[in-house]
Amino acid sequence: MRRLVCLLVFWGTIVIAQTPKRPEIDVDDFIQNLFNLQDEEADYESFYEAMLQMYTDPLDLNRATREDLQNLFILTEYQINSFLKYRAKNGKLLTIYELQAIEGFDRATFQKLLPFVEVRDAGMAADASSIFRRMLQNDNNRFLMLRYARTLQTKRGYRPEIKNGYLGDPDQLYARFLSRNTQDFSYGFTLEKDAGERFFWSPPRRYMGIDFFSYHLTLYNRGRWKTISLGDYQLQIGQGLLLTGGFQVGKGAEPTATLRRNTLGILPYTSLLETRFFRGAAATYELSSNVEVTSFYSDKYIDAGIRENRTTFSAAEELDSLAILTEEGIQNIDEVSEFSATLRQFGMHRTASELAAYKTLREQVVGTNIHYKSPNKRFMAGLTALNTLFSIPIQREPTDYNQFEFQGKNNFVIGADYAWSIQNTSFFGEIGRSQSGGIGIIQGLASSLAKTVEFAAFYRNYQKNFHTLYGRAIGENSRNINEEGFYMGLKYSPSRQWQFALYYDQFRFPWLKFRVDAPTAGDEWLFRATYRPSRTITLYFQARQEDKPRNLADNITRIDYPTPTTRRNYMVNADYRASEKIHLRSRVQWSDFSQIDLDTRRTKTTYGYAIMQDITWDITSNFELAARFANFDTDDFDNRQFAYEKDVLYAFAIPAYYGRGWRNYYVIRWKITRKIDFWCKYAYFLYQRTPNDNNTIGSGLEQINGNQKTDIRAQLRFKF
Repeated sequence: MRRLVCLLVFWGTIVIAQTPKRPEIDVDDFIQNLFNLQDEEADYESFYEAMLQMYTDPLDLNRATREDLQNLFILTEYQINSFLKYRAKNGKLLTIYELQAIEGFDRATFQKLLPFVEVRDAGMAADASSIFRRMLQNDNNRFLMLRYARTLQTKRGYRPEIKNGYLGDPDQLYARFLSRNTQDFSYGFTLEKDAGERFFWSPPRRYMGIDFFSYHLTLYNRGRWKTISLGDYQLQIGQGLLLTGGFQVGKGAEPTATLRRNTLGILPYTSLLETRFFRGAAATYELSSNVEVTSFYSDKYIDAGIRENRTTFSAAEELDSLAILTEEGIQNIDEVSEFSATLRQFGMHRTASELAAYKTLREQVVGTNIHYKSPNKRFMAGLTALNTLFSIPIQREPTDYNQFEFQGKNNFVIGADYAWSIQNTSFFGEIGRSQSGGIGIIQGLASSLAKTVEFAAFYRNYQKNFHTLYGRAIGENSRNINEEGFYMGLKYSPSRQWQFALYYDQFRFPWLKFRVDAPTAGDEWLFRATYRPSRTITLYFQARQEDKPRNLADNITRIDYPTPTTRRNYMVNADYRASEKIHLRSRVQWSDFSQIDLDTRRTKTTYGYAIMQDITWDITSNFELAARFANFDTDDFDNRQFAYEKDVLYAFAIPAYYGRGWRNYYVIRWKITRKIDFWCKYAYFLYQRTPNDNNTIGSGLEQINGNQKTDIRAQLRFKF
């Protein structure tokens, strides 16, 4: 009977059990929906990697749990409940098109889901060969990728007359090998040399030719062992207060679905980011059908500035001492108590001073999580404990604002999390305590008040002495410290054509911050209206305002003091699919920034805008061209404009539009054969007024003389 219903609903367009071609991800659309404002502070790289992993490992809807569906950040609580009820009543889906027959699922939701989900043939027998044979014979998702990138203009750091410049050439090189089979195994490696870094071999410095080498081997579902991982990995536990991996999304134009996070456990690490990952071993073991235990150990060397603990210490002495330490290669550095370290998170090793900090500090992390799921999967709870040990005490430069930051050799944190779904409402929360005595608290809810109305609320309190080195829960700051806030979000969809999204967030900072020399408070709101008059046209308008105090600009008094600032951002976007082969996107975004003027004591407002036209053209089935033509004009740094742009696969670009001029780029993808793909990107800034107003671009060793900056990137992918 159900087959007949499906045939009647999709007659003439769908054959039962036929699987549609999964479209490529519209990354720009996801970023515009999940992030409130694009800027350089957001961790887009991790987000992009997690999204691509979801794309390459699509979720089997016939095995998907409530947590799996929530982790897509697409479905509402009402839609999730409707799906689970439909599957419980009718059994496994026969085709992905059945989604459109489920109450609450419209075509827009179906299109968003399509890149990340699939319905696997239940009748297909599982491969009974050994795991090693499957790993060797896997040809579904195995590839080698090679990439080259370079800025064509010569930067100041590469000029021979410049002392203490870059040690290497301006070429950026990247290689990745990956073999993955959904819920079976994943293994691979990633190599990268950043521009300015050099090739050399120095085992005492732990430098093996290139500065970054990442690798992993992960096995899934080996009896009661749900996951076993060796090499590099991440952990996503609870709401991310203590351990965050994968998606890291917070406030955005999707105001309800992105707040809650779930325990994903162990995730292979494949990103190019050289920090915030573990290296060692981790495993998840199923004690019973309701209880799982995850244990992990990490032992790796990280970048840090090492210096001798003396009352006076000049910059030159510090560099000389650090260079000697690193050159000799301290093997028992944990026994050298007269030294201290400052963490460095840049991941660049282009100059002598940057290279001197390369992997000088040993970091060991050990931890355990116990995760419980109720028989009906509606209630989940977990306990987490982890300890981080450094070989040398961390000691920061003493300032007023950082006196409560983590210092010392050891940081032990413990926490508990929960998630509880009642009908169409989901409650979630997490609490943690660090060794310093600081407390972090998260409490939230997301609810479908009606079929057309979604509501979410979120409270957070991260005390000024709360230290979580691998957590990144939702907050105004980039780290979970010195912040308290309350958030409310609302989404209203009165029809298939219209959708309205709104959030308001109020926050305060109990202690000083960087560039804010007093306890302060602020708020932020965002509104978006989306209109879809047809399947081929999508229009939206977005407005955002943030009020947050900041130290007075260009202050000349003895004491800095914060003054109110207001930042407003606006955006109008139009998407038009002119045909199956041509996709057009037009966008206008503008902003203003206001702060008191030092001379007049009156509010000074500056402005900025960017106008963009994108085109994607599938010239043939094997050849695609994407391009952008943009014009921009900004008064100052505070009004710089950001916009995601297409790039080669697994690369990510959100440049800042600052000054006055044009930004153009062209990306081609050529499918040379069934096994070989080629990408190439050519992008440039052409300035009428450079950001520095002196006919130069950038600053320091990155400075380029002239008014043009051109970047090229080429990439090959071999499937085998």
